[in-house]
Amino acid sequence: RNPKKFKRACALATEVMASGSLERRHGKAVFACLLAAMSPSPKKANDPATRFEYKTLFIAALQLQHDGVFNVKHKAQLAVWVFYAHLVNDLFTDDAFTFAKTLKAIQVTVANAPAYRRAPTEESFNKEKDEQEIEPGTGGGGGGDLTTSDATVSPEETTQRLASENQ
Repeated sequence: RNPKKFKRACALATEVMASGSLERRHGKAVFACLLAAMSPSPKKANDPATRFEYKTLFIAALQLQHDGVFNVKHKAQLAVWVFYAHLVNDLFTDDAFTFAKTLKAIQVTVANAPAYRRAPTEESFNKEKDEQEIEPGTGGGGGGDLTTSDATVSPEETTQRLASENQ
Protein backbone atom coordinates (compact mmCIF):
# COMPACT_ATOMS: atom_id res chain seq x y z
CA ARG A 1 0.00 0.00 0.00
CA ASN A 2 1.46 3.22 -1.20
CA PRO A 3 1.04 6.22 1.14
CA LYS A 4 1.00 8.66 -1.80
CA LYS A 5 -1.88 6.80 -3.44
CA PHE A 6 -3.72 6.61 -0.14
CA LYS A 7 -3.30 10.36 0.37
CA ARG A 8 -4.87 11.05 -3.04
CA ALA A 9 -7.71 8.57 -2.52
CA CYS A 10 -8.34 9.92 0.96
CA ALA A 11 -8.51 13.49 -0.31
CA LEU A 12 -11.06 12.45 -2.95
CA ALA A 13 -13.15 10.48 -0.44
CA THR A 14 -13.09 13.37 2.03
CA GLU A 15 -14.18 15.76 -0.70
CA VAL A 16 -17.11 13.53 -1.66
CA MET A 17 -18.12 13.14 2.00
CA ALA A 18 -17.95 16.88 2.60
CA SER A 19 -19.96 17.71 -0.52
CA GLY A 20 -23.26 17.20 1.29
CA SER A 21 -24.75 15.14 -1.53
CA LEU A 22 -24.57 11.76 0.24
CA GLU A 23 -27.76 10.25 1.60
CA ARG A 24 -28.75 7.23 3.69
CA ARG A 25 -28.75 5.01 0.59
CA HIS A 26 -25.01 5.74 0.14
CA GLY A 27 -24.17 4.60 3.68
CA LYS A 28 -23.10 1.06 2.80
CA ALA A 29 -20.79 2.24 0.00
CA VAL A 30 -19.17 4.89 2.19
CA PHE A 31 -18.77 2.39 5.02
CA ALA A 32 -17.10 -0.06 2.60
CA CYS A 33 -14.65 2.70 1.67
CA LEU A 34 -13.87 3.34 5.36
CA LEU A 35 -13.54 -0.39 5.97
CA ALA A 36 -11.00 -0.65 3.16
CA ALA A 37 -9.05 2.23 4.67
CA MET A 38 -8.91 0.50 8.07
CA SER A 39 -8.23 -3.06 6.84
CA PRO A 40 -6.55 -5.25 7.97
CA SER A 41 -6.18 -3.42 11.31
CA PRO A 42 -7.26 -0.03 12.69
CA LYS A 43 -3.65 0.46 13.79
CA LYS A 44 -2.97 1.45 10.16
CA ALA A 45 -4.44 4.83 11.06
CA ASN A 46 -1.45 5.48 13.30
CA ASP A 47 1.15 5.27 10.55
CA PRO A 48 3.19 8.51 10.60
CA ALA A 49 3.01 8.81 6.80
CA THR A 50 -0.81 8.91 6.70
CA ARG A 51 -1.90 10.01 10.19
CA PHE A 52 -3.27 13.39 9.10
CA GLU A 53 -5.25 11.89 6.21
CA TYR A 54 -6.93 9.34 8.46
CA LYS A 55 -7.89 12.08 10.89
CA THR A 56 -9.50 14.24 8.18
CA LEU A 57 -11.21 11.22 6.62
CA PHE A 58 -12.85 10.25 9.89
CA ILE A 59 -13.81 13.81 10.78
CA ALA A 60 -15.71 13.86 7.48
CA ALA A 61 -17.21 10.46 8.35
CA LEU A 62 -18.42 11.84 11.68
CA GLN A 63 -20.23 14.60 9.83
CA LEU A 64 -21.94 11.97 7.67
CA GLN A 65 -22.95 10.14 10.82
CA HIS A 66 -24.62 13.30 12.13
CA ASP A 67 -26.36 13.68 8.76
CA GLY A 68 -27.88 10.19 9.19
CA VAL A 69 -25.99 8.41 6.42
CA PHE A 70 -24.91 5.42 8.54
CA ASN A 71 -27.05 2.77 10.22
CA VAL A 72 -26.69 1.77 13.89
CA LYS A 73 -24.22 -1.04 13.22
CA HIS A 74 -22.03 1.25 11.14
CA LYS A 75 -22.14 3.95 13.83
CA ALA A 76 -20.85 1.53 16.44
CA GLN A 77 -17.92 0.48 14.25
CA LEU A 78 -17.25 4.10 13.30
CA ALA A 79 -16.89 4.97 17.00
CA VAL A 80 -14.06 2.44 17.31
CA TRP A 81 -12.33 3.69 14.18
CA VAL A 82 -12.64 7.31 15.29
CA PHE A 83 -10.92 6.32 18.50
CA TYR A 84 -7.92 5.11 16.49
CA ALA A 85 -7.94 7.78 13.80
CA HIS A 86 -8.57 10.73 16.05
CA LEU A 87 -7.73 10.16 19.72
CA VAL A 88 -4.79 7.81 19.36
CA ASN A 89 -3.27 9.98 16.62
CA ASP A 90 -3.54 13.02 18.88
CA LEU A 91 -1.24 11.25 21.33
CA PHE A 92 1.56 11.54 18.76
CA THR A 93 2.15 15.22 19.41
CA ASP A 94 4.84 17.36 20.95
CA ASP A 95 2.26 19.91 22.18
CA ALA A 96 1.62 19.41 25.90
CA PHE A 97 -1.85 21.03 25.72
CA THR A 98 -3.03 18.73 22.91
CA PHE A 99 -1.58 15.71 24.68
CA ALA A 100 -3.33 16.57 27.97
CA LYS A 101 -6.62 17.26 26.18
CA THR A 102 -6.38 13.90 24.40
CA LEU A 103 -5.63 12.05 27.62
CA LYS A 104 -8.68 13.63 29.22
CA ALA A 105 -10.85 12.59 26.24
CA ILE A 106 -9.52 9.03 26.50
CA GLN A 107 -10.21 9.04 30.24
CA VAL A 108 -13.81 10.11 29.61
CA THR A 109 -14.21 7.45 26.92
CA VAL A 110 -12.91 4.73 29.23
CA ALA A 111 -15.04 5.96 32.14
CA ASN A 112 -18.15 5.86 29.93
CA ALA A 113 -17.37 2.44 28.48
CA PRO A 114 -19.74 -0.37 29.39
CA ALA A 115 -18.69 -2.69 32.20
CA TYR A 116 -16.80 -5.72 30.98
CA ARG A 117 -18.52 -9.04 31.38
CA ARG A 118 -17.16 -12.27 30.07
CA ALA A 119 -19.14 -13.83 27.28
CA PRO A 120 -21.06 -16.77 28.67
CA THR A 121 -19.73 -20.26 28.06
CA GLU A 122 -22.10 -23.09 27.35
CA GLU A 123 -21.54 -24.47 30.85
CA SER A 124 -22.33 -21.17 32.60
CA PHE A 125 -25.34 -20.67 30.33
CA ASN A 126 -26.75 -24.08 31.29
CA LYS A 127 -26.09 -23.37 34.99
CA GLU A 128 -27.90 -20.03 34.75
CA LYS A 129 -30.80 -21.70 32.95
CA ASP A 130 -31.04 -24.35 35.70
CA GLU A 131 -31.03 -21.67 38.40
CA GLN A 132 -33.87 -19.83 36.67
CA GLU A 133 -35.92 -23.03 36.55
CA ILE A 134 -35.32 -23.65 40.26
CA GLU A 135 -36.16 -20.10 41.34
CA PRO A 136 -39.50 -19.23 39.74
CA GLY A 137 -40.76 -15.69 39.97
CA THR A 138 -37.37 -14.04 39.90
CA GLY A 139 -38.35 -12.00 36.88
CA GLY A 140 -35.93 -14.00 34.76
CA GLY A 141 -36.27 -14.40 31.08
CA GLY A 142 -33.08 -12.58 30.23
CA GLY A 143 -33.19 -10.78 26.93
CA GLY A 144 -30.47 -8.36 27.99
CA ASP A 145 -27.11 -7.94 26.34
CA LEU A 146 -24.49 -9.79 28.38
CA THR A 147 -21.63 -7.57 27.31
CA THR A 148 -22.99 -4.16 28.26
CA SER A 149 -24.53 -2.50 31.26
CA ASP A 150 -27.65 -0.37 31.29
CA ALA A 151 -25.95 2.86 32.41
CA THR A 152 -23.58 3.39 29.50
CA VAL A 153 -22.86 6.03 26.94
CA SER A 154 -23.67 4.97 23.42
CA PRO A 155 -21.08 5.06 20.62
CA GLU A 156 -23.16 7.80 18.99
CA GLU A 157 -22.82 10.03 22.05
CA THR A 158 -19.06 9.49 22.14
CA THR A 159 -18.63 10.35 18.46
CA GLN A 160 -20.91 13.39 18.82
CA ARG A 161 -18.70 14.63 21.67
CA LEU A 162 -15.57 14.14 19.55
CA ALA A 163 -17.15 15.93 16.60
CA SER A 164 -18.15 18.89 18.76
CA GLU A 165 -14.56 19.13 20.05
CA ASN A 166 -13.30 19.42 16.46
CA GLN A 167 -15.57 22.30 15.57
